[in-house]
Parts: sequence; C-alpha cells; structure tokens
Amino acid sequence: MADGNRISGSLSLIKKDMAFGAVDTVEWDDLRPASSDVPNPCSIGTLKGLRVTVSMPNPGAKLVRRNQAVAMRQRRAWPGNFAPGRALLTTGDSVGPISLAFSPLILGGGAQIQPDRIGPFVAAVSAFDAAGRRLARFTLRGTSTDDADDSAPFIGIRDSQRRIARIELDVPGEPFAIDRFDVAF
Repeated sequence: MADGNRISGSLSLIKKDMAFGAVDTVEWDDLRPASSDVPNPCSIGTLKGLRVTVSMPNPGAKLVRRNQAVAMRQRRAWPGNFAPGRALLTTGDSVGPISLAFSPLILGGGAQIQPDRIGPFVAAVSAFDAAGRRLARFTLRGTSTDDADDSAPFIGIRDSQRRIARIELDVPGEPFAIDRFDVAF
C-alpha cells in the first residue's frame, strides 16, 4: 500500500495527475460512442498520435465505453465520482486488469480509477518492460462515491529510465472504470 508517492528502484507511484508530468492523453470518447461495447483488444491513438493497444487478459471479456453521470439516475451512465460527463472506459461486468501497451517505450502513465460500487477500495498499477517482465506494482486506497465531483483517485506509475512497454490498471476482483489515460514519454 502507498499513502504517498512510493519508489521502487527507478519507478514511482504517482497519485496526482498534476504531479505526473504527462505530455499526452488517451481520451476514451475517441474510441466509441457512450454505452458501446469496445473490441478486446483494440487500438486507439493519443492526442499526439502515439498508438496504444488496450486489452483485458480474458479474450471473452468486453470493454465498455460509458460517460460519468451528470445527474443521478441518468440512464446508462456511470454513477461515480469522476467529473460530470467525462468519457470513461470500463471493464463492463468483467474484472480487470485493463492493459495498455505502448511502442515506443514510455516514461509512465496513469488515470483516475473507480470500482463499480460505493465504498472503500484498493486499486493497483503495474508496469512491464518490452520482454513482459513486471518492473513494479503499486497499490492505492481510495473511496468510491456517486458524487460526480472529480474526486476519483488518480493512480499512475513513472520510470526515470523509460523502460515501460505496458501498464496495467486494476481494482482486483471487481469491475471498474478509468478516466482519460495520461502518458509521459
């Protein structure tokens, strides 16, 4: 668990998107319209054109594009604590992780994250090198609400040596959603 930024060798847990130093972003509304199933795997570009392959380990699992609810009981919207109207990527009814693969290698990435329920939870972020070896894994405690107030916790990972080929985000054992994915390269 980490209560602040934690370091493992050249890798560190990042808990605030502003502290992350992102230079690019994956916006999920570029993937599909809200309430649409998303192929597993799929490819999407960042705002600056970096290609990202997004997948879940179970080939039968489907990703789903949703929006954060603006008002309570908004049909087919995510009733969480992301900013109102934000484009989200969810694991649907499946458990994660959501995996994002990059080429070329990146310095790091992260996103706001929330499970599909209200209450306390633990999120995880892992980074892997080009050979598939896990470089580090960090966890973070958060609280899930339906306040639509942009308070969903940010979890990210950064490597000072630019060895990251893949990042996995997870709320172990639970369906979850992530907001835009910030990338540093």
